[in-house]
Amino acid sequence: MGLFGLFEKDVVYFPGTYSLAYLKPVVNNYKKILKELGIKFSLIEDIESGGFLIEGGYDKQARKIAKSNFEYFNSQGVKKIIVSDPFCFKTFKLEYPEMLPNWDIEVEFITDTILKALEQSKKEPSSFFNEPIFYYDSCYLSRYLNFTDSPRKLLEKIGVRILDNLGNPEDILCCGSCGNLPIYDNNLANKIALLFISPIKEKQVKKFLTSDARAYRHLVLNKLNSNDSEKWPEIIEFSEVLCDSLGIKKEAPIDLEELEKEILNNNQY
Repeated sequence: MGLFGLFEKDVVYFPGTYSLAYLKPVVNNYKKILKELGIKFSLIEDIESGGFLIEGGYDKQARKIAKSNFEYFNSQGVKKIIVSDPFCFKTFKLEYPEMLPNWDIEVEFITDTILKALEQSKKEPSSFFNEPIFYYDSCYLSRYLNFTDSPRKLLEKIGVRILDNLGNPEDILCCGSCGNLPIYDNNLANKIALLFISPIKEKQVKKFLTSDARAYRHLVLNKLNSNDSEKWPEIIEFSEVLCDSLGIKKEAPIDLEELEKEILNNNQY
């Protein structure tokens, strides 16, 4: 294990192995945003939170990883973890304190980090969207943690108009990406994605935004495979909107069609 980019050892940015594996441009976008806002941090790239073991029911193995990670964080003097993956945020925020009685590290979702930095800085984000965007929290944020205000406040801060005409965040259907379902039963996960997107298409939503890497990738891949992709909204990842508003050159997006071919060839999700 190791900390990379040693600017501030007690504050680390934890993007999660999923984003690093499948959506590296998102990680790079967030790194640029944090640096632009003067947030000093070290990057952790080689640690798995163990959340996948928790969801799979492997309690003993999950506790072993959590204990090892906690010991490592303490050895490095880590006091605060900034997380951009809702899945890992849930793991550190909800499950680590249950598994580790002495867990005392602050865990902060990246929208909170950015929102506080903007409120304290003189940097004025620009407003550039002429139409509202539907924002999807994902189950990890809304159902598990009731964490729905911060992303919306941040979007409001950068001038984005949020379309909330499909019900309360916690009442919206799951998109099928949670619980490692695409790994265990990809057909079922895809069916859920189609059920999820149906009312959004019926409302003729043009732009769809999420901060969940798993939801983003799952829905984009389903859109690519759908027979009516032209009726789907444009699916946007949160960091892209932030970069545009803050005048930061965002990373070129991943070619998800090529990614899908690679996944199919390797028979992995």
